[in-house]
Amino acid sequence: TVAENIAFGLSGLPRAARRERVRELLRITGLEDVPDRYPHQLSGGQQQRVAIARALGPNPQVLLLDEPFSNLDTELRLQMRAELRRLLEQLRITAVLVTHDQQEAMAIADRMAVMLAGHIEQIDTPEKVYHYPVNRAVAQFVGQATFVPARLNGVLAESDLGRFAFEPRTNPPELVELLVRPRDVSLEADPQGIAIVLSRQFQGSETVYLVQLPCGVQLQTSQPSYVDIPPGTRVRVRCNRARLAAFDRHTQIGVTAPPGSDSRPKRSGPVDENASGHYALSDNPEASTRATSR
Repeated sequence: TVAENIAFGLSGLPRAARRERVRELLRITGLEDVPDRYPHQLSGGQQQRVAIARALGPNPQVLLLDEPFSNLDTELRLQMRAELRRLLEQLRITAVLVTHDQQEAMAIADRMAVMLAGHIEQIDTPEKVYHYPVNRAVAQFVGQATFVPARLNGVLAESDLGRFAFEPRTNPPELVELLVRPRDVSLEADPQGIAIVLSRQFQGSETVYLVQLPCGVQLQTSQPSYVDIPPGTRVRVRCNRARLAAFDRHTQIGVTAPPGSDSRPKRSGPVDENASGHYALSDNPEASTRATSR
């Protein structure tokens, strides 16, 4: 039964303590109504909860999870992600989760490690890994990445997306490339626009556009599905973020900032869109997410 399954790893406890621990685990995993059911009588989500409850039974200091939700359908997988995150925070347990699902990793983790060819390339918060990857390999592996060329002119980086303040951490080449994610830009139909819509693909809540920039780069961007711009339309491309990671051929060499600002990373709040004109700062590369208790 469910209760017997959870009690499997608690054989070292006295009988009364074992029963109490099982009741506690049934409660925190939402299984208190099915203690006497057998595995074939459970849903996929309930079976996963039983496995998690059994693993939590001995009060481990570290919980190891290897593709825990790979056999669940999409809706149930999303639900179990949220439940696992809640349990880990509630019980103050450190977990190491191995997964090929990048969305799962970013949704659950406080810190995310990216492994390529058997080597860990970066360990950081999911936000930093996504927006400020340490090299091009990580940028291309995590999410959809477009690299837009920019020319350095003093303390400015000039590109088809606009001009950005830029202070590199190293001696940069004259030409660098800015990392642009699908939601980093907005499109607006404009006969005087410098870009042209090549294609669009409706995906329910959003529409994916492929846009040709003057520099020759084809930029993939996700727009709200109510945005309806036919292929062949000239558009104005508006950058929604002022801080973009800049790269040489292999490595991140710095982060841009709104024109006229000090581009050195600092701990500060969001930049007012009106104050920075064309750009809006949606996050800060120095900000860290709240970590669960370890």
